[in-house]
Amino acid sequence: MASDYDPAGLEDVKNKIFQQIDPVLEEQGFEKARSGSQTPLREFDNSTGFWEGSILSKPPRWLFHLVQNSEGWEARLPDHDRNDRVGYYNLSNRDNVAALASRILPVVKQDGSWVPYEEWEWLGMIFLPEPARGTSGQDINGFAAPNFDLECRGEELNPISIHVYALCDPGSTCSAVSDDVTYEEATNALRQLFGVSAAEEEDSSDEE
Repeated sequence: MASDYDPAGLEDVKNKIFQQIDPVLEEQGFEKARSGSQTPLREFDNSTGFWEGSILSKPPRWLFHLVQNSEGWEARLPDHDRNDRVGYYNLSNRDNVAALASRILPVVKQDGSWVPYEEWEWLGMIFLPEPARGTSGQDINGFAAPNFDLECRGEELNPISIHVYALCDPGSTCSAVSDDVTYEEATNALRQLFGVSAAEEEDSSDEE
């Protein structure tokens, strides 16, 4: 069911994915932490297509710009010096968090202004070789696709793998842009940004 913090109504879809991931983590004595699961969008700058104000250090979504070029649709990192933050997590008094869930949201140009398109979302999962430690609102930074040199409190995390799960109907179109783009096209653009092919993604899913 849609809500202020889940406009696309995708929580049930994500929970089905977590039902597959959580038991595997628990077998190893680990658990996950989620970023922005109960947080609506706020403090967004339509001129830059990125966060503003205090939310810069604690982003509730990982944003990417979905733009059209001569060859089709492309996913780009926002042009901002804090675009390397994937989210913030409650790591206080938790010594077994070895998976970080991030909400991925596209930002598109509409009538000359950048707008978040909340009808679409992807689930990013970062799997770590050992637990991350930090505060109750710990930001994870260092992301520069296609490199994943993530850091927590200045320490390298060295993720084992990073997976992006598609959540929406592949054929659905973005109503915020004049030239129709499908969710599948946007997903393919994300794959290119992350430097993986559809085949590589399927192989990694089979291994899990």
